[in-house]
Amino acid sequence: MSALDDRMTEEFLTHLLDEETKDYVARGRRFKATEMRDLAEMWVAAFRAVFIDDQSDRIPDMDDLTVEMSLRQVDPPVRKVAAEFARIVEQFGETSPQILDAIENFMEERNKSTLAV
Repeated sequence: MSALDDRMTEEFLTHLLDEETKDYVARGRRFKATEMRDLAEMWVAAFRAVFIDDQSDRIPDMDDLTVEMSLRQVDPPVRKVAAEFARIVEQFGETSPQILDAIENFMEERNKSTLAV
């Protein structure tokens, strides 16, 4: 991946986090009062439910927990799921076509808004 690809991917991921953050805050920050230790344990449980147990209905929980940690300027405890994460990366290998399509759509919209200015 080139430096330009890395920069565009980083910009896209930042855009996604910004959108998820706006949505989470608009819905009232349901994990705002949760202690950090509990938040971390809940994130690990949600991660495992989504990626290990294939419980897609837990994706919103994982997203909201990730955003709450971001708002607190704390990274999710990925070290606690390092083995699971490594298996997922190995299993999926290359970037999925859906992610590439989403990045491409984002870049097209970004270019349209840049040209409109």
